[in-house]
Amino acid sequence: MALARVDHSLVAAPVAQALGDYQSAFQAYREVNDPRGQAIALISIAELYVQAKDYRAALKYFSQANEIYRGEPAFTMP
Repeated sequence: MALARVDHSLVAAPVAQALGDYQSAFQAYREVNDPRGQAIALISIAELYVQAKDYRAALKYFSQANEIYRGEPAFTMP
């Protein structure tokens, strides 16, 4: 049981750090009015949720990215 908690914490810490970094990046891009940067940060957050198999949260962030920036075909949702 303790080993499972340790393994989980080893994985969760970097993911939590990445989530915080992407959220900070999103805020920074928003402050300088960079919609492409905002979209990239939101897509990165969405990808973390996909890895966690939280598809509802991932879709929320993908949708937000799509709303903010539609100028690049790679960001287009099918």
